[in-house]
Amino acid sequence: MRRKASCAVLLAAVALTACGGPRYAYKQETFETAGPFERRFFTAPDTVYAAVRRVVLRQGYMLEREEAQGRAFVASKQFQDDDTNTLITLSTVVSGSSANAAAWIAGQEVQFKIKKVRHTTEVKLPLFLGAVPIPTGSTQSLSKDRGETITDRDFYERIFRAVEKEIPRVEEEHRISREDEDRRLKEEIERRLRIEREVRAKLEAEEREAAASRALLPSEHASRSEAPQREDGGGAMVGPPAHTAPLVEPDAGVQISPLEPAR
Repeated sequence: MRRKASCAVLLAAVALTACGGPRYAYKQETFETAGPFERRFFTAPDTVYAAVRRVVLRQGYMLEREEAQGRAFVASKQFQDDDTNTLITLSTVVSGSSANAAAWIAGQEVQFKIKKVRHTTEVKLPLFLGAVPIPTGSTQSLSKDRGETITDRDFYERIFRAVEKEIPRVEEEHRISREDEDRRLKEEIERRLRIEREVRAKLEAEEREAAASRALLPSEHASRSEAPQREDGGGAMVGPPAHTAPLVEPDAGVQISPLEPAR
């Protein structure tokens, strides 16, 4: 009987040890090809990223980190229930080609317990009566109670459904933005062409004026080469007399200039 009782106690101890042994979380990882954290969309990655970002922000989450070029961000939201503070963190990454995007969202929930610590001090009593504790105040602190990754499919399904509803709005806003950008670009091109035409017309006018000035240069040079004018007796400016051949009197044999009287 004693031997049987000893065996029973030993088996019970082994069973308790097996039940109370450490459990390793990594053994639960299966790395399946499909899971609740991923959803594909037949649209541009930038559109999906903007839609996910809007859905999360609209729900009251706050951005903690963001890499817009890599289409990734981390957002969190807090909940308070009595003495329990819950923090939900969403990590999001979007990638893909021009018309095929994939979004990955992973949520983590961490709970903190509010612990109240009372502070006391001891006051010694006379006559060896001991000491009496007297409260001096209290402080509160948060201590982590539990934390794990959210694996509930319904949670992610709600997020992705909201993203699908938001995508058409984002696409419409992107279309309007592209049209506005095209219009601004067209106006800028027209403005530059107008300035170019004005500059070209001004240069052509200056070139014509310079050509006309060059055409007048020979006559001005000729006028400058003439003899200077002189003032006659009436105050009028008279040019030099034209050169003529001398006149010869056949009888007297004397040369007479047009301006000189005959002798």
